[in-house]
Amino acid sequence: MLLMLGGCSTSTYDGRLVHHVRTGEFGLARGHLNHLASANPGQARQLLSHLNLGVVNLADGLASEAEEPFQRAYEILRLRDINAGTRLTAAITYEGVRYFKGEPFEQAMAYCYIALQKAAIGDYDNCRAAANAALELLDEFDSFRGTTDPVPQGFSYAVYRNQFALAYLLSAIGNLGMGRQDEAEDFIARVTLINPSLGGLARALLDPSFNTVLVIDAGAGPRKVAMGDGGVGFISSERGTNRPIDVFVNGITAVSAPPAANLDALAQRYSWDELRAARQAKEAIGTGLVIGGAVIATQSRDDEARLAGLAMIAAGLIASAMATPDLRQVDIFPQRVYIVPLRIESPGSTIQIAFGGQAVLTIPSIDPPSHTERLKVRSVRLPASVAWVAGDQVLYANDGYGGYVPGQSLPYILGGTCVRMPTHALLAEYQRAGYLTGMTLGELLELYRLEGIRLGTDGSGGRVGGHVLEGGSWLYTPQDGTAGYARLFGRTHRPYRPKSEAVRRLAAEMQALHQNPTGRTP
Repeated sequence: MLLMLGGCSTSTYDGRLVHHVRTGEFGLARGHLNHLASANPGQARQLLSHLNLGVVNLADGLASEAEEPFQRAYEILRLRDINAGTRLTAAITYEGVRYFKGEPFEQAMAYCYIALQKAAIGDYDNCRAAANAALELLDEFDSFRGTTDPVPQGFSYAVYRNQFALAYLLSAIGNLGMGRQDEAEDFIARVTLINPSLGGLARALLDPSFNTVLVIDAGAGPRKVAMGDGGVGFISSERGTNRPIDVFVNGITAVSAPPAANLDALAQRYSWDELRAARQAKEAIGTGLVIGGAVIATQSRDDEARLAGLAMIAAGLIASAMATPDLRQVDIFPQRVYIVPLRIESPGSTIQIAFGGQAVLTIPSIDPPSHTERLKVRSVRLPASVAWVAGDQVLYANDGYGGYVPGQSLPYILGGTCVRMPTHALLAEYQRAGYLTGMTLGELLELYRLEGIRLGTDGSGGRVGGHVLEGGSWLYTPQDGTAGYARLFGRTHRPYRPKSEAVRRLAAEMQALHQNPTGRTP
């Protein structure tokens, strides 16, 4: 109990969450987070929980559903006292409880993910604001440590001093989405200055022919470890830190780009590790108090002296506990982030992502931006080891695909391949194909209700359940051009198993009709 009161904090590394993200099973990752939230309501309100859920939702193509957890994270981050007075530690005490607040690089990356989520839903103004907040944060940290870079000259808008290229590029994307070309050019020029290897990417972003941006996460981020001397450090989780990425559109090489951010390097520069000497002193004092108190408590015959000895032991334990480094971190951050500008000309275009000629992900369908969009921005998380393989064909009709899919004239729950949201127009399509004749939309919706299937994600607060294709009870469509879209619609799933007798009977009737369309006995 004394150790807990002292604020002792250990690593909360979540191996199951990390495994699900690394294998691209973002639906399972979200289910795991939802379970943790229901089991620990207090923990679910912390910054770490919000960030994990937002990152997983974004990786799964659920940008709108990532908004609420990221908004809660943003509200915590924008409380300026989260760092004021506690700059030297990765936790903040609130009402006697220690809350994770993240290392400076984790806070900066959180702002970048918020910016990316805003861009993915077309909110470019707030995309720019969040990206600039990341730059502002790192400028403040550099100033605090006395490592501020010289004031950049010749940039009327990009006034920040640090060298965090990813945030500059996201701010430029936000400005481009708003039609603010001059501001975007300033941020892009700053990137070219601080990282000449990104010059080609910068020029591509200024090319008016591109209309789509992929922001691609790859690899496993650095691991936070105790150094044994009161300090903490970050170690790389894998090799290949700066490999360029190749992206193909419809089989044609579109872009080869270096990473815009390397979190191994970012963690080394922007972490709270100024308390090493203080931790060592606390540990020494704590050890001395425990030893001295033990001697007094065990050898003295005076009750008051014994109580004083016990008090010394308690104080020593608390001092030692407070010397323990906080090893909590965002376990699912990537190792590197790529920004890839593309031109998508035809609906249903196929994207293939590769390293050194070896394909790692195929996304079967992405459309050009709509006539109301200046840009289309998509977040793509590359699985390190894929437990599923996505092909170049869409195998299930969905609300993000306008092409034809065999079996789309019958709902998936009745043996077909359609997982579109039921509407009057969709029911009419089924009936034109000879299925569900005489049925009303209300009766079709009742079938989904009998199966316990939730239609859409409204009101979920970002805590979306498993998709019906994967054995879950939710029906929704991730954004096109994402790994979540590829995982759901680019691979074959098991046939649906009805739960209710009414759906089971109707599914059998529809399959019989499919095998004998004329209705005659063979």
